[in-house]
Amino acid sequence: MEENNKKLLADKLSKWYYSLPVNEFKEVRDKIITECEITRYIFYNWLSAKTRISKADQKAIELVANKEIFKWEQNQN
Repeated sequence: MEENNKKLLADKLSKWYYSLPVNEFKEVRDKIITECEITRYIFYNWLSAKTRISKADQKAIELVANKEIFKWEQNQN
């Protein structure tokens, strides 16, 4: 279950991130890294589903993106 959820979140993040214009990749990546207080390696681990994206980090990513990327209905406890 955890692996499926991790992969689903990574798919949603990468789908949004790679839909951006190429000249915005670095700027957006750096904003996410700063907001989430992570390293570049963790960011790329998120994209490849090697590391789980916490709910707090999901919300920070959506603030940077200024749109909903992750669905919240299922995991609201």
